[in-house]
Amino acid sequence: MLVGLIAEALTKYAGGHSDILLGAIILSDMELYQRIRRTLSSLGVGVLPDERSLALQGIQTMGLRLRHVGEISEEFAHRLAESCSFAVLHPCLSDFPGHTLWRLDFKGSSGVFSLRFDGVSAELVDRALDSLKTFAIGAFWGGTRSIVAPMVITNDRHVMPSSETATYLRLSVGLESVDHLWADLQRMLKVLQV
Repeated sequence: MLVGLIAEALTKYAGGHSDILLGAIILSDMELYQRIRRTLSSLGVGVLPDERSLALQGIQTMGLRLRHVGEISEEFAHRLAESCSFAVLHPCLSDFPGHTLWRLDFKGSSGVFSLRFDGVSAELVDRALDSLKTFAIGAFWGGTRSIVAPMVITNDRHVMPSSETATYLRLSVGLESVDHLWADLQRMLKVLQV
């Protein structure tokens, strides 16, 4: 028997305001649902009414927020790919692996994409991040605030091989002024001299 199961993070775009930690499991099999619910209850996992209320409020504006940040992330990805010497990792770009599938399966983008810098020192990345005024440094993407998260992906990854000197900056576009965000990215890239 085929069982439909969906696990969804509601913390990010559904919540939308970086104020909840929440997820959902959706099942087509009622018996499995009851078993999982009993297990989670015995572990003390539950959802407070306030968290549910905040998620429902976030869902009311999710479509507008996603459309806005998706359009900006695509615009920035195209601008950066045309003018810079580093890799821009965004599915809207025609040279991105999986771009054809993305076009078939999605109507737009989220606000999250990555930049890959080869051979850039950690000290230089730190200085570049210190130059940011609008983007905040953090990992809680999907909220109203634009975030940048630096990371190094080592060779133990099998899906996306990486050189040991590659640094990735994951960007999550928020609701700030497009001009302020672009100026911030330009200021950061000037420090990185790329």
